[in-house]
Amino acid sequence: MIAKGDRVQLIRPAPTRREEEAMMERDATVIYDAIDIERIRQERLREQGKFLYTCASADFRAFPHAARVTVLGEEFGEVCRAALGVEHLDEGRYDRAAALVKLRAELVQVAAVAVAYLEALRVVDEGHQRRSPTTPAAQDPHPSGASSPLSAGHPNIFASPPGLPQAIGP
Repeated sequence: MIAKGDRVQLIRPAPTRREEEAMMERDATVIYDAIDIERIRQERLREQGKFLYTCASADFRAFPHAARVTVLGEEFGEVCRAALGVEHLDEGRYDRAAALVKLRAELVQVAAVAVAYLEALRVVDEGHQRRSPTTPAAQDPHPSGASSPLSAGHPNIFASPPGLPQAIGP
């Protein structure tokens, strides 16, 4: 019998596979939304004159690969610094919740820069395919009919944004 003042620990049953999948889908949606918001923030900063280009720029002459990789590296360095902040919580220098918020924000920035770079490569590749009639058509990477991870309900990061022609896939 439980007496007044006793601590009771409730045991929650493990989630079912369907519940786990629903939780993962919600988490993924939150993450992708955060990346989209960060991409918009970066573009607004460019429009305000904070920098001339973002990794989303299709102008590789004005903003070459070396510059893009430098931006990505700088963002990764910020992730490393934030991760060290989480690791050194025991030294009393950081608030755990604030450190994890900072780490997540930096990881979202890395993802946003990487996605922007990928999209710029796709746009440039699409432009090269349009100019070169001898470029062979994209081949199906799964000719045996096996499905790719992208066709298994995962978002297609190679899909063109609305209003742009598709460079990869159907």
